[in-house]
Amino acid sequence: MPVPHANLARALGTDFARSYFISDAILAGFNQYASVATSPTSASMGHGWHAWMTPRQVNYTDRVVGLTSQGTLQELTYGLDYRVSPDLVVGFAFNPESTKVTYDGLNASIYQSGIGGGPYLGWLISPTTLFDAWLGYVRLDRAFDVFGHGANMPVDRAFLSTSITQIIDTPWMRVLPRFTLFHAHDEVSGVTSSQGFPIPGQGYSWGHVEGSVEVNRDFVLDQRLLLQPFVQATLRYDTQQLVDTVTTIDGTDVGLTRWHGQLRGGVRAQLGSQAELWLSGGYLSFFTPGIDAWEAKAHFRMRFDEASSAFAAYMPVKAPPLPVVPFGWTGCSVGVNAGYGSAKARFDSAPNDVIVDFAQIAGAVPQLAAQQATSAASQRAGGITAGAGVSCNVQYDKTVIGLETDINYTDLRSSELRGPFPLAAGVSNTWENSFRSNYLGTVRGRLGLLVNPSNMLYATAGLAYADYAFSTAIDFPGSTGFRFAGSDSRVKPGWTAGLGWETVVSGPWTAKFEYLHVDLGDRTAPAPQNVGALSPFAWTHSAKLTEEIVRVGLSYKFAGPPNSGRGWFSQ
Repeated sequence: MPVPHANLARALGTDFARSYFISDAILAGFNQYASVATSPTSASMGHGWHAWMTPRQVNYTDRVVGLTSQGTLQELTYGLDYRVSPDLVVGFAFNPESTKVTYDGLNASIYQSGIGGGPYLGWLISPTTLFDAWLGYVRLDRAFDVFGHGANMPVDRAFLSTSITQIIDTPWMRVLPRFTLFHAHDEVSGVTSSQGFPIPGQGYSWGHVEGSVEVNRDFVLDQRLLLQPFVQATLRYDTQQLVDTVTTIDGTDVGLTRWHGQLRGGVRAQLGSQAELWLSGGYLSFFTPGIDAWEAKAHFRMRFDEASSAFAAYMPVKAPPLPVVPFGWTGCSVGVNAGYGSAKARFDSAPNDVIVDFAQIAGAVPQLAAQQATSAASQRAGGITAGAGVSCNVQYDKTVIGLETDINYTDLRSSELRGPFPLAAGVSNTWENSFRSNYLGTVRGRLGLLVNPSNMLYATAGLAYADYAFSTAIDFPGSTGFRFAGSDSRVKPGWTAGLGWETVVSGPWTAKFEYLHVDLGDRTAPAPQNVGALSPFAWTHSAKLTEEIVRVGLSYKFAGPPNSGRGWFSQ
């Protein structure tokens, strides 16, 4: 689903945003595709009003995983916006969609179509920082047919997409980092198939967080031709997926990873005042052997609104110089943050030396241990995180050293039931694992390097702590009262490390983008057997919890020594 970033940037008088849309980065499934897309065509209606539209069609074929699939995606996004002030645009966008996928040799097809839309806004936070958000609703009619069995399933989708883009100018090149957070919820209505089989409805949430960095440079050849070579790297993490593994038609098990990466490069050519041509190529990886794709794109667009100077149209032009306001990083700040957190718990269980004399499962203990050693015993959970913190920094020339502490709400929880698995003497067993963590706190040091007076790249590491509870149980259905169950709940210390970027927004306000890896270590709990035990602790359960945090923050710096870096940038 596209987000009208380029339209917002156009209406605000600059084009920080990428010209390609969110859905261009990764199509659903294992895709190899080439797309031809037209970038937004807009027309000025006077008095601050603009109308625009963006048609797009993608055709792809996938022959990677033993089953050939072919698909077509068609979209026509259009909208109307109004420039409320020099720094703020609000509007409403519509998004008709039509998608069809067929699977050769399987006599199967999937088709969905619908229309949706919602309000959006763009806020020029500073001359070099753009924030945009789109909130919307889509009504989809989804249909499928497999070997003559088909059904139509209405889908109600609500979504929110937010992003922030920054321009960093250096004497040699322009750098454009961008962070995007997308979240959607689908509510699928229950139906009855054409053959009379009931298909229950379901609701599920999904989305992604994405970071990208583009590096480009302008080469002016004459007054009517400008070339801009660029390189762009994108990394995306899917916040939800319904399955972790699929089995292809040839019996191959393929793991579906949550991480996706893309590297693309190309050149943009500005031809006079109203025409622009893009040529680019790229590589898309799902970080799974054999699951990747190459991409080639050609973009051509014309402007049909009022003429402009030769190099001011849609190109990401160099921002106007910021006023020279000395900013010193020395001092203390308070701030808030929000983002997405993902947790992974690894469960292990081991029998003690003396186990049981329960005759019904004689010989079953080695099988239990083998199950735990060979079957998947990890669980994931994800959700929104938000918190507040305090930091203090000292600047030495280009280096900033600081200390930061924060506390964050996480609400990470998951439960899973595996089995039943057959054992000796006709008995079967199940494994039940669950964990939760409601908050996360950190106390970290920071070491930063100033790229320019307003932008700092930094590394951070230190202590982490969280409330962490887990439980594991081995049950034996049909054997009343027989169970190995253990649990533990307490505040768990650990460590954290990560990277970040912080930028001066305006005056004492700074914004940051930060990634943290958190390791809370192992937790163990004895699991007594409540029937026929020779030992009070017949089994030992353990769980290891790690978290990945991606977030943005806004901080207010209290008055401190101005330009405390002793004038390195102001010389």
